[in-house]
Amino acid sequence: MVFSFAFSGLWFRSLYGSVPRAVVRCAIYAAGIGSCLLLWPLVHPGVPAPAAAPLLGTFPVMFLVVVVGRMLGANLFAREQAAQRDAALVAAGSRVLSTTDRGEVLAAAGAGCVEIAAATPGLRLVAVTCSDDRLVVDGTAGELVAEPTALPATVLGAGPDGAVVVADATALDAAVGRRCAWVCVALPDSDERAWMLFGAPRAVPEEAVLAVRALMNQVTLALRNSQAHAELTTAARTDALTGLPNRSAFHGALAASASADGGVVLFIDLDGFKAVNDRLGHRAGDALLREVAVRLRTSSRAGDTCARLGGDEFAVLLPATTPADAEAVAERLRQAVGAPVRLDDEGVRVGASIGLAAALPGSDADHVLQCADTAMYADKDARRAQEDARRTEEDARRPGDEAGAEHALPRQHRAADPALVPVAGAGA
Repeated sequence: MVFSFAFSGLWFRSLYGSVPRAVVRCAIYAAGIGSCLLLWPLVHPGVPAPAAAPLLGTFPVMFLVVVVGRMLGANLFAREQAAQRDAALVAAGSRVLSTTDRGEVLAAAGAGCVEIAAATPGLRLVAVTCSDDRLVVDGTAGELVAEPTALPATVLGAGPDGAVVVADATALDAAVGRRCAWVCVALPDSDERAWMLFGAPRAVPEEAVLAVRALMNQVTLALRNSQAHAELTTAARTDALTGLPNRSAFHGALAASASADGGVVLFIDLDGFKAVNDRLGHRAGDALLREVAVRLRTSSRAGDTCARLGGDEFAVLLPATTPADAEAVAERLRQAVGAPVRLDDEGVRVGASIGLAAALPGSDADHVLQCADTAMYADKDARRAQEDARRTEEDARRPGDEAGAEHALPRQHRAADPALVPVAGAGA
């Protein structure tokens, strides 16, 4: 029975205890058995002592139990840690690849590194980025006595084969609180400007390095997907010619404004653009539209949304704006658009008809835009009527006019609007 307890204790300590403690316990058991043989005559005088050979033969068996137990225990723990790392990698990879938001991808990557470090006893992870003369710490995982925000640039250096290695681990060991072995791995798509540093007391497990590398590859793929998604989203909501938001983006901004504090919509249509486009060509027409977009951006206020709805139609959303302020902005935009533009060494002008519509809280975005469109055509008709009246008056007052005012041509019969006639020497 004594041997049963002794060998059971040795087996348990060999599996779950440390190697030094298992060896010490084995030595204590051997010393106890040996002392029994020596003290037997004193404790049981006259009773024959047990045979020494069988008892002494248990000594090598006990040490063999320790060795076998340690080997089996190491394999069991390695399998358990590998299963935990695999589970952490699968979970982190699923979170990383299930989102296109860059912030969520990086957060999931950080959580995955923490889980992998927790599944590998003694492992520490430090992510660093090169910045001027120091290394900025982007994140850590594992037990550290102090989490640094930056490390000296001398921590990393060139190895014999030219690869970046940990050259001076003093600052890293100070952060961990003990001496560790360190491994440096460059992060994908970092152009050798970002690294993951692995630290462990005796040696860095290769399995942990492979797990983190696999996670970083998934993170790289997710970040590329995020960037592509952002570019496609931007392209889908941006006018390719002018760089302004397109109709879809403006509609979304208008709907958001109408559901909040409301605002005012300015619907802008260029007067005389078709004449310029037909006379100078589409290339000049595109250049004119780009210039108009620039003027709308620079002449509107911070926080206003300028968009090209299509063709020569533009719109500006003025959030939380009074009617008086909206009228002032509209007049400023009209003056900006109407300034001369130099195209193909020739100065031209176009006008702007602007319709205003209030986007009250809770109003429908389509209805507001339609009202602004209607107001724009009313403004266009009013401006034409004013121009016809002005020209009729000029024709009536023109000296030497044989026919007089009654023979003035109607507006639609005139050859061209003077606002569209090339302006000699006009600047951009």
